[in-house]
Amino acid sequence: MADLKPCPNCKSTDLADCYVYIKCRTCKMTGPQMNDGNNDSHADYLDHENAVNAWNKLPRRPIRKR
Repeated sequence: MADLKPCPNCKSTDLADCYVYIKCRTCKMTGPQMNDGNNDSHADYLDHENAVNAWNKLPRRPIRKR
């Protein structure tokens, strides 16, 4: 799987790469969907690359140090 950042909502790293979007298996949050969320014959490598980049660009809260 590509280098994915943790979920911006729950910080989980249990992620599903659905090719045209990324989904967190813990909280069920999904990232921006490429190709209207359809992983069909029209989906290509750029859709996957853009889905990964869009997920990684989602805003995340800074990790608090204790």
